[in-house]
Amino acid sequence: MSKTIASRGARAVIVILAAIALAGEASATSWKAIPVRDAVSKADAIVRGKVAAVEPLDVNSDVVVVEVAAVLKGDMPKDATIGEMLKDATIRLVATHRGAKGVHRFREGEEGIWLATKLPDREAYAVSGHPVSFQPVAAARLIELLVAGTNDAGAEMPKLLREADARVRHLLLGEMSGPQARAASLPLLLEWAGAAQDRTEEIGVNVRGLVMQQLVTAAAEGGGDVSRRAMAVLDGVLAREPGKTESAVIFARAYEAAGTIARKQLGFTEEIATNVDYQAFYPPDGNPEAIRAPDPRDAQAQAQAMREAMASNAKHMQSAALRHEQAMAGVKTLRAWWAQAAAAGP
Repeated sequence: MSKTIASRGARAVIVILAAIALAGEASATSWKAIPVRDAVSKADAIVRGKVAAVEPLDVNSDVVVVEVAAVLKGDMPKDATIGEMLKDATIRLVATHRGAKGVHRFREGEEGIWLATKLPDREAYAVSGHPVSFQPVAAARLIELLVAGTNDAGAEMPKLLREADARVRHLLLGEMSGPQARAASLPLLLEWAGAAQDRTEEIGVNVRGLVMQQLVTAAAEGGGDVSRRAMAVLDGVLAREPGKTESAVIFARAYEAAGTIARKQLGFTEEIATNVDYQAFYPPDGNPEAIRAPDPRDAQAQAQAMREAMASNAKHMQSAALRHEQAMAGVKTLRAWWAQAAAAGP
């Protein structure tokens, strides 16, 4: 890679063949999850850059010309010399866009990070159509840490989390959250776990769920003080009304996390199920008994159809009401126990 750039002077061109319609992926409507760590490990070259041009090649493919801003992995020298060697360098990607569903099609001006694999016996590189092969610019530091073989962002974690978008936060929590990172970012994890519902979009729904999982691990690592701090925050979430003042998804994650911490770290012994499907926390719509009969004001022609629909719906509503009642009873039991435990002190 470095020889190619060096031999072509100020403007270097590396051809990367992006075979997007890969065998086994051509009819994919969803993608098998691949950890970014694994993709980084397998990549021969990783570059950050910006799409300078998209040139039609044929009915199936475009040539995507990417201006290289940095090389995150590869045989190119780094440190002080990298800026000079990368000046005006470009990578050309032959990107197939037909034959596969859900394939990202690049646009001029788009910035990102490409994970490429060298083709055998050729000065060319392939980029899989899998989404893991194209990452946002904000993931640059994460990828640098992965290239270096790091699995714990340590003291950097709070800054990385605050500055990232929801997608990169998800990656950081999944790939870089070791004991040191959890300890350094504990105040932020507690803040995000207990954040008001109107901040969920800003933080990320999946991010808040992952944060609560991280609190469970942090409680196991940090002992009673961390466990009690986490319980206090999660109890605050459980004080809200699912589906109204808190997302039912987040409410379910908080209940599961709080139950795990209480049972494993703080001596809670009540027999309640804390791994509850979030849908159980949605209050049933209406009164099952009240909807058995049609509205007498309806036209007679509609009455029989309404009776049948409502009779069927009533059974569903009764079942949903029972699940909701059982789920909320578990929450009430856990919160009552925590109120006593918190008042008693460590």
